Amino acid sequence: MLTTLGKVAPPRYAHFIGRYKDDRDPATRRAVATALGLIDNERVAVPVLIQLLARDGTEGFLVRWDAGESLVKIGRR
Repeated sequence: MLTTLGKVAPPRYAHFIGRYKDDRDPATRRAVATALGLIDNERVAVPVLIQLLARDGTEGFLVRWDAGESLVKIGRR
């Protein structure tokens, strides 16, 4: 659902998506990282993605990978 919101929702939904960055499930955090790369609200998305990348070893590889990929997408826009 979060990835779909990132694709079709207006930019104001980035706040809603970002709330789930601390979820227990790594799949949810991965969906947050992916969705924030798709939504057009850099002011909210970039700090959340940096938080996901800055976690020291507690974050799974795939979550960090998706957060990095999303930052690249934002940078290309």
